[in-house]
Amino acid sequence: MFRGLIFLIIPLVGFSFERGGVKVDVSSSTKNAWIVEFSLETYSIDEKMIDGKTYSVIKIPEFPNLLKRGFPSLPVIAKSLAIPPDAEIGYRVLKIESEKISVNPVIPSKGNLYRNQDPDRIPYTFGKVYNEDTYFPSSIIELGKPYILRDYRGIPFRIYPIRYNGKRREIEVVKRMTVEFYVKGKGLENVKSHFGRVNGWFRPIYKNHFINLEQAKYDTLNEDAGNILVITTQEYYNAILPYVRWKRQKGFYTRIALYPDSTGSGNTNIQNYISNEYYNNGLTFVLLVGDIEDIPSKRSDVGVQADSAADPFYGCVEGNDYYPDLFVGRFSCDDTNQVKTMVYRTIQYEKNPDPTAEWYHMATGVASDEGSPADSERANWLRDTLLASTYTLVDRIYQPNGNATQISSALNEGRSLVNYIGHGDVTYWASVYYDISNINALTNTSKLPAIISVACLNGVFSKECFGEAWLRATNGSYDQPTGAIAIEAASIYQSWVPPTVGQREAVNLLAHFDRHTFGGIVENGNCYMIDVYGNPDGVEIFETWIIFGDPSVQLFTDTPAPLTVSHASTIVVGATSFTVDAGIEGALCALYDSTTNTLIGRAYTDASGSATITFSPIASPGELKLTVTAFNHTPYITNIQVIAPNGPYLSYAGNNIDDSSGNNNGRLNPGETINLTVKATNSGSDPGNGVYGILTSSSSLISITVDSSYYGHIGVNDTVPSLTPYIFSISSDAEDGQQIAFTVVFHDSVDSTWSSD
Repeated sequence: MFRGLIFLIIPLVGFSFERGGVKVDVSSSTKNAWIVEFSLETYSIDEKMIDGKTYSVIKIPEFPNLLKRGFPSLPVIAKSLAIPPDAEIGYRVLKIESEKISVNPVIPSKGNLYRNQDPDRIPYTFGKVYNEDTYFPSSIIELGKPYILRDYRGIPFRIYPIRYNGKRREIEVVKRMTVEFYVKGKGLENVKSHFGRVNGWFRPIYKNHFINLEQAKYDTLNEDAGNILVITTQEYYNAILPYVRWKRQKGFYTRIALYPDSTGSGNTNIQNYISNEYYNNGLTFVLLVGDIEDIPSKRSDVGVQADSAADPFYGCVEGNDYYPDLFVGRFSCDDTNQVKTMVYRTIQYEKNPDPTAEWYHMATGVASDEGSPADSERANWLRDTLLASTYTLVDRIYQPNGNATQISSALNEGRSLVNYIGHGDVTYWASVYYDISNINALTNTSKLPAIISVACLNGVFSKECFGEAWLRATNGSYDQPTGAIAIEAASIYQSWVPPTVGQREAVNLLAHFDRHTFGGIVENGNCYMIDVYGNPDGVEIFETWIIFGDPSVQLFTDTPAPLTVSHASTIVVGATSFTVDAGIEGALCALYDSTTNTLIGRAYTDASGSATITFSPIASPGELKLTVTAFNHTPYITNIQVIAPNGPYLSYAGNNIDDSSGNNNGRLNPGETINLTVKATNSGSDPGNGVYGILTSSSSLISITVDSSYYGHIGVNDTVPSLTPYIFSISSDAEDGQQIAFTVVFHDSVDSTWSSD
């Protein structure tokens, strides 16, 4: 439990959000205030004829418009601030630069229409604001209600940089503005009182969601990898066990709860069980295993389609808001073979990625030619975002020329992401027709995409639906998975615009941040969608956008690179820590006991690439498994022997690389000569005397010129660097990212030896 929580302020350190000609800077801060600078560089005014009259269509690139029927359709810019746990927030405009421009009447919004409605058949209506001498919206800034997003309390704000006066037929355009957000006093709504270590899988969400995160960090403990709760029935218990073992090995504390034996019956009891796990054990991911008849879904509670299946709504735990505090997915199955293929595809995707495959940086867009802007134009926006990151190819399979053959050909070749925007039904995409039979005919074994589907009813899983089929598909047996690794699909008729806003933000996160889980990227998009459209227009989409698949699966967006990992080869009985160097920041390192199916300990690597896993003292000799995973890298998995010390016990404890004669970047590169200082630690019961080390490598790419170094006396639990460096050269034929093994053998005065790889 945390006591004395502190809200940290880092003065004069700015954060910049820039997109589509809009810039939002947190230029400075004090203990109780944040200064936000806003500027608008680009917007467009087009014309549209309605009943023989000319109207203005106003847009800001990459930003949505308001959806208030009968009111002017004007752009809205929505972001969130991280705020103190119990503060009430106010704002004041300190400076503003604007201009007024005469225009034709601004086209009105038709409101938040659903995709089973044809927008062309919905007439325009004009509210009384079109005849009033007042600007709409009435305020340039609108402050929302505080909410809790797991580790942080936030508040959304909306900027309306272009407002319209109907009587004067003019717009006011805010070109630059300085706003102060400040603490007014104590707040009463969604006060945050529960604190734990910041969850690592939420980190990119916080960085993307809160514009002042670096200025407003809570004083919490270090990052944590979080926990997984699997809720299943007795029927599927044995089939899900390999998934549990893998997740523990990877570094997740993973528990199984039987429904209804452990959880109690009904969705209220499930929600209570999840909430208890969240508050008591730091729960991050929930995986429901079973169809809706096996494990009931929560029910949506807002909008005209309330009481629909709403698995993600289980994730709203803390506060009375609709921002998720954890991620919920489902292995929806009718038999154990379907569970087995979902388990197998998830493990193989994460554990055994293809280190030579190019499909990881290829994607597909499928879209209709309807809407304003057309769904295909929105798909092109997503395509541009992906191509500006790691992706090298993004298909455009659009109505009217796109077809099922094109989709299947792309997926069979291999794609890591599919974005769909269009019409749909329970068993198919309609705009470019693709149904369950097409899914079942795929041959993309183990080349599985993640799918974000903006469509109606694809996730209605009271009978086999389109979303379920993607996770059930195989090429003849459970260990030949085809289809997809995960899909987000709706249990309602989706609206035309809000889900595309969520999809776009999810793709933006995927393209620009690391450490993606499928649940993390799609729910990040939903958080932004709620910022923009609020309740019910944004909330109803979030609640009912079902995740079929493992929400904790870490996605690939590029060909996996190898990890270069160094560590001791043994752990001595009684040890309480183990150091790993993975060469990169943010790698998850875990020690796992396969004999007892127990996660011993875990840690993320820091900025230097190092992690120290701490754990309770190991009681007896045996074998542990070390697993290191990182975004867009192949996992590193090896066995670590647990040995009993007798006298001195010397082992490798890290190194310092001196490549000053090369490019001096502190890393091994082809063609360099390296001076390597190797540290030795003594975990035994007696001192080591007259210690020296011999360095060897079996690689033909390494030429060692100085293979020995002296350490002298190493006391119990002491760590000592080599007095002189080992020196070796790396062949210019070595490849970047290639793993090269070294062994150092330590000797003492009585010629005892200890070997470390």
